[in-house]
Amino acid sequence: MRELKMLGFWRSKNEPFLPDPAKFIDDLWDKKERLMVFKYLKSAQILSASPGSSWCRFRCKKKYVGSVTYTDGMYVWPEGLSHYIDVHFLRLPDEFIQHVIRNEKSHLGPPYDEIIFNKDWWINQKGWNDSESFLTPGFCGELWLRLPAVSISQEVIKFLRSFHYFSAKSTRETLEVLKSEGRILISEEIAYCDFYDIHEKAAKLGIQVDYVEVE
Repeated sequence: MRELKMLGFWRSKNEPFLPDPAKFIDDLWDKKERLMVFKYLKSAQILSASPGSSWCRFRCKKKYVGSVTYTDGMYVWPEGLSHYIDVHFLRLPDEFIQHVIRNEKSHLGPPYDEIIFNKDWWINQKGWNDSESFLTPGFCGELWLRLPAVSISQEVIKFLRSFHYFSAKSTRETLEVLKSEGRILISEEIAYCDFYDIHEKAAKLGIQVDYVEVE
């Protein structure tokens, strides 16, 4: 039997006992060391692939962060771990960093069904701070429009018509709605990661939209 220490598998609503990535954020981590660890994670051996894909626990613009697992013969981690290092400045446990510095990797051959995954070591890692990330991907949420405090331009109307609530309304009907209601539900199902671009476009037009997660 070959034992692999699990690394970088994050908590979720279904697995709340796993570590929270937010607790490992360290934007002061040495850049050269961080880059070395990042490259190490990306260059390891692929162990398995999943039909699904993991989501970013920070709900960033990158909707999915990978569907395979990597190993260096001693540790096993998900493909998305490099995303957290690169984009969210996570610093991994010192034990693993020293392992990377010593370059102690080894090729893992079959049979893969004889591998034991050690989850205990990873669960006991506490991180460096008390921050928290999300337990759910926020793929199911509502998009609400706040009544704009600016005059309604053709650009604003065109933007609003990209959502179901306004898609079939005429310009006159749209203007009447905006005059009579203070907060309007314009989409009943939207992914949080898509909200970034929508919010940015709305802000440029002088209007505000809100995302409300639906359980």
